[in-house]
Amino acid sequence: MTINDMETLRAFVAYEKAHQQRVQILRRLDDRASELRSEDT
Repeated sequence: MTINDMETLRAFVAYEKAHQQRVQILRRLDDRASELRSEDT
């Protein structure tokens, strides 16, 4: 799955933190957030 915007990414992070707390998933979401931020500049 590809996340193309910060709003969707934030929703995934919120869900993960509320339900599963899977560290690997949260790391990948953090990496994707960094990629999205660098694309915006």
